[in-house]
Amino acid sequence: KVRIQSDYHLMVEEPSRLFDAFSISRGDIFTIHQECCRNLHRDIMSLRRKGARVGVAICPGTNLSVLEYILESIDVVLLMTVNPGFKGQKLVTQTLRKISDLRDMVDNLGMNTKISVDGNVTIEYIPEMIAGGADILVVGSSGLFRADMTTEESLTYLRDSINQGLARL
Repeated sequence: KVRIQSDYHLMVEEPSRLFDAFSISRGDIFTIHQECCRNLHRDIMSLRRKGARVGVAICPGTNLSVLEYILESIDVVLLMTVNPGFKGQKLVTQTLRKISDLRDMVDNLGMNTKISVDGNVTIEYIPEMIAGGADILVVGSSGLFRADMTTEESLTYLRDSINQGLARL
């Protein structure tokens, strides 16, 4: 029996109130927003006890210092490059620098924490995101499901953009 891992991004106030609604299997990823948790560390530990891998999302205006004492307890940091809420927003350009700052923080601590980027992930920004240290790109209507090209064309452009970023490493 093949089991597919689940990857949940809970963009809700006090996500811990929903944890028991999920059948969490070992290895599932749960990403919760730092700004939405009254007690982030407790929520991280609760998810860990349930067998989940844990991600923490932070909004564009949130300082990376909020991760300083939890980084060792999480598997993924999801950097929002737009303010959460609706699709089609312009990228907050300062978040591109934030990606490389987070990469430095993770590397300096010798961690294997993955850096994920979500929000207006487009062929225009992907090379800089990858060169800055992003490991995971969340693509949607801005990068993959575009009205001006087929999915196959979008995938070709996305791969080219990723390769441009990798060439800059």
